[in-house]
Amino acid sequence: MVATGLAAGCFSAHGDAEGGDAGGRAPDARSVDGAPVDSEVDGGTCDLTESCNGIDDDCDGTIDEGLPESCRICGMECASAEYCLDGACTDAVATSVDAQVNNTCVVLSDGRVACWGDNWNGEINGVPGSDARTPTLAPVEDALAVGVGRFSTCALLAGGAAVCWGNLSDCDSPDGGGGPAQVMDLPPATSLVSGRYHCATSGDGDAYCWGCFSGGAAGIDFGLHSTPLRIEVDEPVVQVSVGIADSCVTVEAGDAYCWGWGPTFGLDSRELFDVPVRAPFDGPVDRLSVGAGHTCVITTDQYVRCVGDNAYGQLGTGGPDATMLRRVPLAASAQRIAAGPFHTCAVLEGVVYCWGLNSYGQCGLVAEEEVVPPQEVVGLPEPATDVAVGVYHSCALTESGRVYCWGFGSRALGSADVYRSGVPVLALGPEP
Repeated sequence: MVATGLAAGCFSAHGDAEGGDAGGRAPDARSVDGAPVDSEVDGGTCDLTESCNGIDDDCDGTIDEGLPESCRICGMECASAEYCLDGACTDAVATSVDAQVNNTCVVLSDGRVACWGDNWNGEINGVPGSDARTPTLAPVEDALAVGVGRFSTCALLAGGAAVCWGNLSDCDSPDGGGGPAQVMDLPPATSLVSGRYHCATSGDGDAYCWGCFSGGAAGIDFGLHSTPLRIEVDEPVVQVSVGIADSCVTVEAGDAYCWGWGPTFGLDSRELFDVPVRAPFDGPVDRLSVGAGHTCVITTDQYVRCVGDNAYGQLGTGGPDATMLRRVPLAASAQRIAAGPFHTCAVLEGVVYCWGLNSYGQCGLVAEEEVVPPQEVVGLPEPATDVAVGVYHSCALTESGRVYCWGFGSRALGSADVYRSGVPVLALGPEP
């Protein structure tokens, strides 16, 4: 890979530019982590041959240029159907995608999990430290689903167990890290989702949640709960969605039960509900996604409808906040829905549409500050099967298992080079 170096002249890989470093080495000497590297210099000029060592051997201002494009190991090229993932070539593609704030994770076709984004709490790999600009493997295998939480990440494994990594012990000062650790006392799970905290559904139709709870959390005390607690809903639960603070479940009959800030899910009362209450949604709900102050659903007629805060157009229509579900001006063919804090995206027959705040291109347009009504995200080379959104970025999973992202974040897009884009960029998978 070609990396940009310092200005022309000979440099230490980790030291200062011309004039020597603190150890007083001559300007034409090079070092790696303070140890000199043998390299003959005639008359003060550098070698003309660049080698794979992370050093600017020919002193032209770039490192390792002209060497084979490889899996971050010079001389090793991936096959055409493969791509470089965390230092090794692979042909495993994504089967699901999830996002939260500045992070994204995918489950791969071989059961591994790859993540990119912030790693302050070890939410990428369980070890707090350097953030991941490109997809990095998490320390789990045999995963079926992944949920990206506010301070930690969880995966559902084959067999129904769940494991989590990141900050697992402190909600007040979320800067620790650990894991992966199995979620104890959780019945065998069939699905898993994450937001402010984590939730899973069991085969008998119950929903259980654990993690860092805020006010109005289904009768659960504020703070950390490591042991899953059953959500008190009398009907079999089909789906759970966890937002920044509010949450909802859908049941077999198509009704939704929600808890948290009432206006988020269409209750006129401006208060916190700490037990699940039936949301006043018109028509049976097929899919549901809770954002931060608004909720969007796909009803069984495949229309998208939204309710709640509309400060940035995240309901897909102009006008004030909505206290009743408001139909989004899209065709009756919605398949997936993802509500973020300030914008929303949906998949309709393989096409991604987004609306709401677009200050960093997270709705897939370059210039507009807000996008209302919904606009197609242009630039995806193939049909999408799912979509996930963070605060300022969005990602789509395509039919081939590739993941494309757009928006903003020094780590959110999964690219080592692109930090902001109003059009999709390839985050994971082989070049098409």
